[in-house]
Amino acid sequence: MTEISLVSPLYRLIFLIGLLAILVTAGWFIARAAISDRLITVAARDNEYDGATKLVSADAAVQNAPQISSLHYQRGQTYLAFAGGEDAEPRLQEAIASFRTAARLSPEDFRIWVALGSALDRHGEIAEAKKAFAQALTVAPNYYEPHWAFANHLLRNNEVDAAFTEFKRALVIRPSELPLLFDYAWNAFNGDVPSILKSLDPSNHAKTQFAAFLIQRDKFNEGMALWRELSANAPALARIRSRDFINALLGKQHFGAAYEIWQAATKTKRTDENTLSEEARQEEAQWFEVNQPDAGSLLSNGDFEGDLKIGTLAPFTIWRLTATKGLSVSRNNQQHQSGAYSLQLNFDVSGNVGFAVLEQLIPIKPSTSYRLKFAAKIEDLTTLSAPLVEVYDPANIQRLRAMTKPFPLGNSDWQEYSIDFTTTAATEAVMVRVLRPACGEPPCPIRGKIWLDSFKLSN
Repeated sequence: MTEISLVSPLYRLIFLIGLLAILVTAGWFIARAAISDRLITVAARDNEYDGATKLVSADAAVQNAPQISSLHYQRGQTYLAFAGGEDAEPRLQEAIASFRTAARLSPEDFRIWVALGSALDRHGEIAEAKKAFAQALTVAPNYYEPHWAFANHLLRNNEVDAAFTEFKRALVIRPSELPLLFDYAWNAFNGDVPSILKSLDPSNHAKTQFAAFLIQRDKFNEGMALWRELSANAPALARIRSRDFINALLGKQHFGAAYEIWQAATKTKRTDENTLSEEARQEEAQWFEVNQPDAGSLLSNGDFEGDLKIGTLAPFTIWRLTATKGLSVSRNNQQHQSGAYSLQLNFDVSGNVGFAVLEQLIPIKPSTSYRLKFAAKIEDLTTLSAPLVEVYDPANIQRLRAMTKPFPLGNSDWQEYSIDFTTTAATEAVMVRVLRPACGEPPCPIRGKIWLDSFKLSN
């Protein structure tokens, strides 16, 4: 075996020159890569540069470091983003060429295959696009993105059954995309609910979300039918998901159905309660808190004998208070028209502020006459817009709205007030509230005290 001694000055010189050449070459490649990285950053930024600058930067980046696949990938994305108008065809071809180069350099990167498939799809090369998506799935079968991208490709090319099969595979990996899949199915089947259900074949868990989706899409009968089927076949799951469905109903002003399901849920305990955090348990208990109506009234706690608090969560038959700067609300055991307490409102509100002091949502019968009665006492009330009490249909205030006159200014002892109204055939609930309207012209402060008591709603 021949050994090279570095003792000789000549050999040492040769070794040092070789090492220097290696270091210079490595430094050159590192420098070029760094320059290319800076150039591609220009191309990737959203709003700082115009399209021409971005394209030139992307070109320069790959020319400077053609061995780096990520640069070709980003160049393809840049050209794809600006493939419009007269330049659509050549730029789309440049994008495809860049993605192909990137795929050759990094064949195990599924993102490149997905991008190539999307570009080919856009260029009308359907068969080649399908191959690219298939390769992405081969490279990364357990990733969400290639399944979802392939499903979109199939849907765009009218392979509907195959598309939704692929969508469902994607959902196994990322269940949070289920609402988006509902949108796709809705559009693909033109809102035909039986066809959507047949195609998706959703689990019971997915059906709970789809029922709420149907309510939001104004398919009330179909949504309610699906929910009632779930309640019969999977009552525990229906109870767990009931809050979302009730909120969907409330959002579409289906107060009667919301109250029906809310009442049923208040009587059923969640089977997963022990898995909830203490905060979640308390919130759940408040949201489904049952407040029985007072004797001879549809209102709950109309005499304010029970506690009140800001932040009430239950949607029905409970007073909801709104925090307003300059307004304090408290129960008073010194002034009361009946019982042991009244509700005291202390106003020291500056500016032209309109607000609801408190309100209560009450399920009610259609085409029925009702009377709301209550008592109020006034002390040193000064304002250009005094509070009043009103009843209205929250689904359509033009359909039903009745109110008292504004409370008198100055001072008055306990006086009884009443509002008579008749619900329409479409009314499912009414809101009873104490309202301070805004003035027509600011400024409009309000100061003084009002005590309220003995609210009663009956027919």
